[in-house]
Amino acid sequence: MLFRTELVVKPFPVQLSLDSRILSVGSCFAEVIGNQLKTNKFKVIINPFGTIFNPVSLTSLLETSLTSKKVTASRMIESLGIWYHYDLHSSISASGQDKLIGMIEEKMEQTAHFIAQADWIFITMGTAFVYQFQDSGEIVANCHKMPSRLFTKRLLEIHEITEAVHALYNQLIKLRPQVRLLLTVSPVRHIKDGILENQVSKSILRLACHQLTQQFDHIYYFPSYELMMDDLREYRFYKQDLIHPSGMAEEYIWDKFVHALVDIPTQAFIKEWQTIRQALAHQPFHPETATHQQFLRQTLAKLKALANKVDLQQEIALVEKRIYE
Repeated sequence: MLFRTELVVKPFPVQLSLDSRILSVGSCFAEVIGNQLKTNKFKVIINPFGTIFNPVSLTSLLETSLTSKKVTASRMIESLGIWYHYDLHSSISASGQDKLIGMIEEKMEQTAHFIAQADWIFITMGTAFVYQFQDSGEIVANCHKMPSRLFTKRLLEIHEITEAVHALYNQLIKLRPQVRLLLTVSPVRHIKDGILENQVSKSILRLACHQLTQQFDHIYYFPSYELMMDDLREYRFYKQDLIHPSGMAEEYIWDKFVHALVDIPTQAFIKEWQTIRQALAHQPFHPETATHQQFLRQTLAKLKALANKVDLQQEIALVEKRIYE
C-alpha cells in the first residue's frame, strides 16, 4: 500500500560537474541550493545582491550588471543614517550614498565577470507579488520599511515574467552562448500575502517557467515547489514557522537535485566528500590517543587523494595542525 506519491525527477540532458560555474540567485531558497553546492566544492556565487523575491527585479539587476549601467541614485533612500537601494535587499546597505554606490557597482562588476564564464544561472522565483511606486509605477525589489502610502501592491502578469527572463537570456547568450538557465519556484510559502493569494502567485510563477522551458532549449525547470507540495506534502517537513522547509526537506530536495542534475563522477565525489566532512567535524574527547591520530592520518590521505579535483588546502592544513608529530 502506498502512502505518498513520489515525484521522480528524470536526469537532465546536460548535467553539472565540479568544473561547472554556477550563479544561484533569487529568493531565500536560492541560498539553500547554493550553499549545498558550495559545501560540496562547486564553483558558485550566491545572491550577490541579497535575497530578491520577484523575478522582474532580479532579471533587471542581472541585466544592469551585464550592460554596465550606472547605479540609479534616485532609487536610493536614507533611513536612520543608513543608505539603501530600492532594487536590492536591505543587507546591501552603507553609511553613505557614495559608499553604497561603490559597493553596488563592485558587486555588479564581479557578477558580470563571473557570468562571462558561467555555465549555469539558477533563478529561484519566490513570489509574483510586487510593490511599485504610486507615482511612477516602477517596481521595487524591497520597500525598506518605507511608508506603505508610497507603494501599490499587485500581481505580475505571466507575460511580464517571461518577457523579463527572455530579455535577460538574450543578454546572457551574447556574452556566454553556452550558458543555461535553471528555473525553479521556491517551496517557501509566502502566506503573509494570504494562503489563497500565495497559491495564485505560485501558479503565475509556475506557468511562466513552463512557457519559458517550452520556448527555449537551454532553459530548464527543476521542481523544488512540487517536491515540497506534492511529494513530501506534510507539515512535519516544515520548520516551526510552517512556512520554510525543514532541514530534512531541504536535504530531500537536494538529493533529488543531485540525482537529476549532477553527473555520475561528481555524485561519487559528493558521497565520498560527505564521509570526509563527517570525519572533519568529529570532536574527540582525547585527541592525543594513537587511535585518533591514526584516524587523522587516514583522513589526511583521503583529502590529498581528492585534492587534484577540488581546492582542499584549508581542510588539509586543518588536519595537519591536529596531527601530533
